[in-house]
Amino acid sequence: MQSDYAYAEMYSQSRWSSRGWGPKRIKAALVPKGISGAHIERALQHVFLDEEDDGEKDDEDEEEMDKEKKWGMSKSAKAHLISQATKQWLRSGNASLETRKARMVRWLQYRGFNWDVISPILRQLQSKYPAQ
Repeated sequence: MQSDYAYAEMYSQSRWSSRGWGPKRIKAALVPKGISGAHIERALQHVFLDEEDDGEKDDEDEEEMDKEKKWGMSKSAKAHLISQATKQWLRSGNASLETRKARMVRWLQYRGFNWDVISPILRQLQSKYPAQ
């Protein structure tokens, strides 16, 4: 049913943009509502992978597409998530590095992101904001 897909897409976009939910959490919320798996996957792909395309592709675009497939997110979605994660990381500035990492892992897992997304974010945050 087309309206199920439209609902899944709208719900996914809303939860991602306003609450920072990841694909796993959104899927877990849509399944009990009776939305089919195919509609959910299409909606998640639209929200997390689709991005404006200028029609020209080069080697850097191919590399970026490989990264997107690994992360399961477009460049803009990844930037949005890193921005949110950075704010969360800086909130626990007085805690030990291990505590900060544990908090970040829990924060991202709760939002529905898998280790393929969590691990590079942790590395990026640790290198950008080293322990004091």
